[in-house]
Amino acid sequence: MKRFKAAGWVFLCALITLPVIGFVHELITFGYGWGFLTGERDRYLLNGYLTIPSMIAFQLFGGVLDGIVLALVTLVFYRTPLCHWMLGIGFVCLYGLGGNSTATNYQIEFGATWRFPEAFMELMFHPVLTPALCLAGGGAFLWLTRRVWQIDWRAKP
Repeated sequence: MKRFKAAGWVFLCALITLPVIGFVHELITFGYGWGFLTGERDRYLLNGYLTIPSMIAFQLFGGVLDGIVLALVTLVFYRTPLCHWMLGIGFVCLYGLGGNSTATNYQIEFGATWRFPEAFMELMFHPVLTPALCLAGGGAFLWLTRRVWQIDWRAKP
């Protein structure tokens, strides 16, 4: 039963951290960097009109999916020495996938049909901002999971 409680806490921690970091990255990169919210570009995208609530909704949907994946990682690696390592690696991978999913929504506005990582690398990746947000979000996620779990990680099941 503790395994499922821990997975639920991981889901909630992911639902708090991943959408917030994803939204901040999207807001800085596309909202202000590429000018979608400043009026430099048209705010009507292929999948709808771009507003801050629509950006938040997209990131929350991705956060739910990412939280489910990280909860499953918790169920598999519960009470092993690798659990927090796997959660950290999973967070970084899901952050990259979420960024690619976000960048893919905007690629049609640039007249491009990029493949899997190209949209993220061309439109959203910044050599300082992307790693800084990933480290901040991953650190917050792992700190939250350590705080909400009331278990000793060195104890054997």
